[in-house]
Amino acid sequence: MKHYEEALSAYEQALELNPDISGVLDNKNRLQKMLQTPLMLSELVENDEDETGEYGEEEYEYNYGDNVTGAIAYYHQGVRLKQKQQYDEAAQLFKKAIQPVPTFTNAYHELGYVLQQLKRHREAFTTYEQAIKLASTEPSLRKGKAEVLEKLGRLEEAKQTRDVAKALTENVTKKSTE
Repeated sequence: MKHYEEALSAYEQALELNPDISGVLDNKNRLQKMLQTPLMLSELVENDEDETGEYGEEEYEYNYGDNVTGAIAYYHQGVRLKQKQQYDEAAQLFKKAIQPVPTFTNAYHELGYVLQQLKRHREAFTTYEQAIKLASTEPSLRKGKAEVLEKLGRLEEAKQTRDVAKALTENVTKKSTE
């Protein structure tokens, strides 16, 4: 796993030694910006599959630390438990992933899903709302929110939310073909 906080510290040390190195300052600023923006799976989380395409079955301790690297580890373990339908345990790990990195959008998305599976729909709704605040153009978040709204009996809101998700999907598709 990447050690973003260590990299940030190394950039700061390099700048102390020679403040005139513009490339170091640019890289440090890029890293700081990345740590302050919503984290999406494709941007940060490393692929943890082995050569067969399967996730490992190793047992992990659930004390990865309170930093970006720890958040990613909690996230990966939560995904593994979700795949095994161990939703209570997965929810706890996704919450732990969010604590040190409150902009970790994928962790919110996965948390919303497992809360749905646990029939904790109000909590899932709040989780999807938070994720949408971080990544308002991500269609899958709106789809998850729509599913929760349906379970809560808020059918008109669910329809409107699905319509927004559809429009966002069409917009993404249109941009990718241009």
